Amino acid sequence: MLSTVLLAAIAGITVLVANQIAFPDPDPSRVHSYSDQYYYVRMAQAPFSDGYLTHTAPFCWRLLMPLLAYALPFSLQANFYLLMFAGLLIATFGLYLYLADLGFSRSYRFYGIAAFATLSGGVGYAFRNFYLVDPLLLAAISISFLLLRRQRWLALAAVLALGAFNRETILLVFPAFLVLEMASRRDESLVRRGARLVAVFLPAVAVVVGVHLAIDHVNNYGIAGEAHRAVSLRFGSGPRFLLDEAFRWTLGAWGVLAILMLVRPARQVHRLTGDLRWALVLLVAAYAQLFFASPHVERLVTIAFPAMCVLALGVLSDLSATFDLSPPAVMGLIAVPHLVVFFGQMYAGYSPTPTPDTVVTKIGGILSVICLALLQAIVFARASRLAGPLYERVRITLGFSPLS
Repeated sequence: MLSTVLLAAIAGITVLVANQIAFPDPDPSRVHSYSDQYYYVRMAQAPFSDGYLTHTAPFCWRLLMPLLAYALPFSLQANFYLLMFAGLLIATFGLYLYLADLGFSRSYRFYGIAAFATLSGGVGYAFRNFYLVDPLLLAAISISFLLLRRQRWLALAAVLALGAFNRETILLVFPAFLVLEMASRRDESLVRRGARLVAVFLPAVAVVVGVHLAIDHVNNYGIAGEAHRAVSLRFGSGPRFLLDEAFRWTLGAWGVLAILMLVRPARQVHRLTGDLRWALVLLVAAYAQLFFASPHVERLVTIAFPAMCVLALGVLSDLSATFDLSPPAVMGLIAVPHLVVFFGQMYAGYSPTPTPDTVVTKIGGILSVICLALLQAIVFARASRLAGPLYERVRITLGFSPLS
């Protein structure tokens, strides 16, 4: 674990230095005006201006990452890249600790963070489009699940408030948190648990309301209008477009994890957490964004990554017990198609919000992704120990050696 994090840090610093040398400032003409990134770049360049771009909703209410990018001493491009990389590392670390608190063994924890590190809809997309605020959102979600599990209420309230200052989407975890609290076995009344959780979320709600009141938006933005536009585009563009959207929001967002969810119930997860409804509620909240967000934004559903990773580990454990295979063997079997989907999505050539198409950013993205994907190498290393026994089993079953 330490060596992997160290390699990731070295790769991140290398990319940071390369970006600092190659790009003193991001060229606005290379960040397309129709992309979300365009607004965040403008906000980081002049966060206190009264221009149109710094008052365009909903981007003008997502302040944390642009302000940090403005405050850091490097170039704007390097600052955004550093924040993206740090956010994903924090999210990975928080997920690892959360899985440990749920009772998963060390090997299962590595499988979980390996699955997260190779989500093309969240992690892969962030490396290609690093001016977005999503990485800090994923970090806040990961740490908030950990703090809820450990009942660190004040710290949880602070993280949620910071997350709301970065992006209001953090509030979508409330229903899942409520289900988790109601299902806990502590000797407290349901009313007390619910009231405490509401109190924990109040600072985050106050931040969202305060930012909305303090910053006026100049564009014609409204929930009803956004919902009508999203539904019209998504469901009114023909069956081929709808099928493409279905792929993006399932296999494109989650890789093989989406298929694992269709295999069988995760009995192991039920034994560890006591209730699976929180995961279902979190997934429903994540996919509810489909009715408000523009097409081709499958990255939004990755806010449900704690649920998907925990469910996937439960299915992995169940498959291992059912087919009498060790968890490394099962994980090794699914790792190949999962990585194929991941790298296929990352470098397919289509990017809804393009970033500067340069050698430096491509090399930086590949290096950083490889460092996070080194966790998958642990899976292959463990699975390779079973290669001999598995081959012998195949030889006995077939009655001959397939390699002879």
